[in-house]
Amino acid sequence: MTTEQCGIASHEESCLCDVRPAKSVMVSKDAVFDMWQGERIAEILGYVKGREWTNDTILEYLETLLYVHDLWAEYGGIYYANESDIIPLQFPESYNNLQKWKLIRDSVMAAAHQHPTMQIIDILKRLNVSLEQFICAVSINKHKHVMTEDEFRNFSDSMINAEDRGYAGIARLFQTGKTTMTYWKKLFRVSKDIKKSNSGKV
Repeated sequence: MTTEQCGIASHEESCLCDVRPAKSVMVSKDAVFDMWQGERIAEILGYVKGREWTNDTILEYLETLLYVHDLWAEYGGIYYANESDIIPLQFPESYNNLQKWKLIRDSVMAAAHQHPTMQIIDILKRLNVSLEQFICAVSINKHKHVMTEDEFRNFSDSMINAEDRGYAGIARLFQTGKTTMTYWKKLFRVSKDIKKSNSGKV
């Protein structure tokens, strides 16, 4: 390995540990009060006024901030702290069908990942979304078949128990179409992972 970068042979060539600012940098932002959800996260972690910050607490705060932001981004800003928070969806009057379908997809995904022991059918009932509306949202109204509730429960079990090479067969059996399988796999991912690590139980 060359030492053209930082000069330490054991470091990667892209290492920037020897980089120094060319001049003083004025920091004008507060890492807590000027950060998205920073004050609330610091409060939850117990880093309130009067408590001294250390390298460890700063690192924990920043890691938590990043974790919360990534969750917020992944679920489109939708968060259900408790199952009782999963309530009927409200669609703004200005929403077109594409926006409504996206809200349905994102809401079901968020609820399923945040409460993975809940059945998707039960989540839909809490959201006041019919199975047909959900399938329409997932397929962007290009579905050829609307499953019954019993079919969908069987489909859910099949997705959770599926081997990596078995998804094409599931798509054919339940007539979901191959193009929607990316969403379905992501939807059931958490339940599938829990089952693998919990002796086959979700």
